[in-house]
Amino acid sequence: YDVNISVDAIGASDVKCITLNGKDITGQGSFTVHENGAYVVKVESNSGLLTTERIVIKNIDKNAPEITNIQIDAVNAGDYSGLGDGFGLFFKGGIKATISSKDTGVAGVDCMEYRLVDEDGNPLTQWTSYDVNDKPVVNSQFKGYVEARAIDKAGNISDISRSEGFVVDLDNPTDVVVNATVENDIWTSENVEIVLSSTAFSGIYRYYYSTDGGSTWVEMDSDTITASAHGITNYQFKAKSYSGRESNIALFVAKIDKISPVVRVDFEGAFGRWTSDTVVFSFSTLQEAISGITYYYSIDNGNSWIEI
Repeated sequence: YDVNISVDAIGASDVKCITLNGKDITGQGSFTVHENGAYVVKVESNSGLLTTERIVIKNIDKNAPEITNIQIDAVNAGDYSGLGDGFGLFFKGGIKATISSKDTGVAGVDCMEYRLVDEDGNPLTQWTSYDVNDKPVVNSQFKGYVEARAIDKAGNISDISRSEGFVVDLDNPTDVVVNATVENDIWTSENVEIVLSSTAFSGIYRYYYSTDGGSTWVEMDSDTITASAHGITNYQFKAKSYSGRESNIALFVAKIDKISPVVRVDFEGAFGRWTSDTVVFSFSTLQEAISGITYYYSIDNGNSWIEI
């Protein structure tokens, strides 16, 4: 802040000295003020005449303003999932950003600006003036941050502040793919390991399964489940993303028969000796199998079997 000193009429004796707050500045035609305060300039002539001028400076502001908060909220209630993976906030719909600031000096905040940056901090948009009546909205697939800065009326610019990370995911997860150690709807006597897979822009939060037609859903600890129950189990599977969106339902039928059948063989004809008559074997089931029974016979001590 520059202050010019001009002496309009000093008389024939001319200027003897000029002081600023008691400091001799004779010969200077101006001085620079760096701080607010009162500045007293005295001009004394060689004849001893003295004139005094007091100047009060109040409008020097060297302090930058501050961004105090960047709040990220769902445009529509219920679109914030409340789920997280350590990155930040997850939404299944658009968000709006509310930015606030304060000035630490005397000039007052003139404006605020914002921009979008990706998850690695790379700018995606140019700095844009913030309007409290037209808050910035993100309503497309997005993962990153809102950055903001404030500018005061003296031209001081604040440090850049960054919001909490957030993800907007408007799409449902892809259909769940079911991979199992036994094909769908095929009988087996062993446990069936089932591995699920799906993808989502916001990432997969959890997989769920139901065995009662979708009336109740059980949250899985991982993408793998083992079917071990004897009998027929109709599984339904779905995936949920971190944004709270759910996939279509995938179906899988596990058929497990762990109880061996018990069969009785009856013999008609000569036993243990040669005969020219027909020998008849008849089979009867003493314990049924839920997977059904197929009979086989062998004539080479079990090395090969022939289906009846």
